[in-house]
Amino acid sequence: MKDTITLSEALLAPLNSIFQSQIHASRAFLGYLFQMGFRHIYTDQDKRNLKRNFLEAINKGGRTFTEVEVDNFFGPATTDSTGTPWEDFLTQAKASAAFKESEIDELEETFKILKKIKDEDDDKKRINELNEAISKLLSKVNLDSNDESELHNARTEIASLKKKWPDLYIQEIGYLDQNNNERILRIPNLALLPVKPLAVQNANFKFELKITKNSNTTDSIRPETKAEVKRPWFLIKDPKEIEGEFVSSQKEDSVEKTIKVDVTVGTVDLPYGLSKLISALTNISEDSSRSNPPK
Repeated sequence: MKDTITLSEALLAPLNSIFQSQIHASRAFLGYLFQMGFRHIYTDQDKRNLKRNFLEAINKGGRTFTEVEVDNFFGPATTDSTGTPWEDFLTQAKASAAFKESEIDELEETFKILKKIKDEDDDKKRINELNEAISKLLSKVNLDSNDESELHNARTEIASLKKKWPDLYIQEIGYLDQNNNERILRIPNLALLPVKPLAVQNANFKFELKITKNSNTTDSIRPETKAEVKRPWFLIKDPKEIEGEFVSSQKEDSVEKTIKVDVTVGTVDLPYGLSKLISALTNISEDSSRSNPPK
């Protein structure tokens, strides 16, 4: 028995595919845009996976390191060593036949990522401590000169730490002005990108459907009271549901059943929210003296 399809399904299937393509394209566009403009933030699960993989990789050398020992890799040099624990391990690994050069390179890259994650986590803890100290100071009825100085220092340190770990990727461009003064221009990545999204502007599809069956439609809208009274939504009194099968391609010796689709893609205007975001990022661009950076 040949498969049949309703006329509604035949008409809506290509439209549904086009809508799906547009949504997936939009998601890919936003994903790429945000990767270009914003720094990746590692989740707790990301951190655990990185640390576990790193631990498994360094234990390949024969010695079994514990998580505590790995944590010491990020610390300063010990009194009985000329380098940090990580530098000591790296020296031994390079002299060992257990590690390939490519594996050592990968270990070094992973270590840099883990070190950066640890430094950021430590700075975030410090920011929380400073915010608690600020809250205690502001809870006082009157602040003396020492309190004012402590408050100022805490806010300055918080600003410095937050600037160290910005969410945005920012390009810093140094130059000399007409008076030979060194200046620096800071511009967010997204303010530099020529952003223009693409979208389906026109779509035509053609097919031939051989009608094999028609029947009364029973679709209707029932009231919320669940009464038996039906509320027909169709335009004619007794609509029919048409079923059929695609007609084979007209090519010689061909039995393929096809839908011909012609899609035109072009640029469209930025969505309002994205346009506002890029405008805001453009407005925070800074041009300042290198010796006197913006606060």
